[in-house]
Amino acid sequence: MRRSEIPFSPQAKRLLQYTMSEADQLGHHRIRPEHLLLAVLAESVFPASAVLREAGLERQMLIESAAEDASRDDSRFDTRGN
Repeated sequence: MRRSEIPFSPQAKRLLQYTMSEADQLGHHRIRPEHLLLAVLAESVFPASAVLREAGLERQMLIESAAEDASRDDSRFDTRGN
């Protein structure tokens, strides 16, 4: 292993893959905290999944939050000159 590589556990790697998948499914070009939470919620194998559900976190709430953040970022980095 090279010094610059971070040794993730298989479970952490899987969570990161799910996180990227969530961002891709929503058509977002950047990964946000909401995408990570969506990935955790989607997989009950992650211990935090039950904690988030018990706290009342819902998938649709996170999707809406990610969409709002994405639209704010898009307007900040608008290359069309608007």
